[in-house]
Formats: sequence, C-alpha cells, structure tokens
Amino acid sequence: MKGKRLKVKIKKIINDVSEEEKEIGLSEETELYEDELSLDSLDVATLSVKLEEEFGKDPYTEAQKNGNTFPEKVGDILKFYRHQK
Repeated sequence: MKGKRLKVKIKKIINDVSEEEKEIGLSEETELYEDELSLDSLDVATLSVKLEEEFGKDPYTEAQKNGNTFPEKVGDILKFYRHQK
C-alpha cells in the first residue's frame, strides 16, 4: 500500500489511539510524544499492536530489533511503511 491510502490509514490508527479530545490535523511533522498528541507508554504499545495487525510489521518492534530509535513524528511512521516491500 502506498501514497495517500497509506497516509490516511496510518493517521486514522494514530487518531484512534490518541485520547486527545480536540480534533488534531495530523501532519508528517506532528510529534507523537510532545504536546500535540502526548502519547504515553500504553498508547505507544497500543499503537504498535494496531500497526502490526494492519500492516504485518510495526516500526517500534523493528527499531528495537535493529537498534534504531523509535519514531518521534507521524512522518517517521509513514517513512517506515513507505520503505516496506
């Protein structure tokens, strides 16, 4: 899955996990853990599971396996899936 459909699907999953009451217009620059979304560790675990269920892999588990840093922005998650085969 590429392009706009991928972006829409990932943004929907992130919005579902986020407990923010306000509507947030997510962009690739939206930070996952700071003021905009403020995801906590339980949110991140939930996000990881939902992404893996949807796409078969998740950027958190892969980062841990490969010694990379976890995604910090929405764009980091999009980039991960854009580079999957």
